[in-house]
Amino acid sequence: MPIPLKIRNKMAEDGSMTRCIHRNSDCSGRVEWEHVWIYSGKQIQKEWAIVPCCYMHHRGGKLDKDFNRYCSLLKAIKIYGSLEEICKEYPRKDWKQIYSFLNKKYAK
Repeated sequence: MPIPLKIRNKMAEDGSMTRCIHRNSDCSGRVEWEHVWIYSGKQIQKEWAIVPCCYMHHRGGKLDKDFNRYCSLLKAIKIYGSLEEICKEYPRKDWKQIYSFLNKKYAK
């Protein structure tokens, strides 16, 4: 599903959306924007739910969906200050539990 123009324009101004979130030697080529969350059968069309990934980390052999989701939740916390807004807007997912799991897996 295409990203709404308003969100796309806002993200295009954000310099962090031009570089793959993985930032490692496996990165390859052009950066694409990945919708990392599905809710009620639809992609979440929010700035926090879309992350920049190179081809290899988005559609290639180095896809790590959990890491992409973790970066998305970190982005949400940066935008909103916590996960509370997301919990209210999308109540059927246990966002705090998901974040806890991903944080244990990826926090350095």
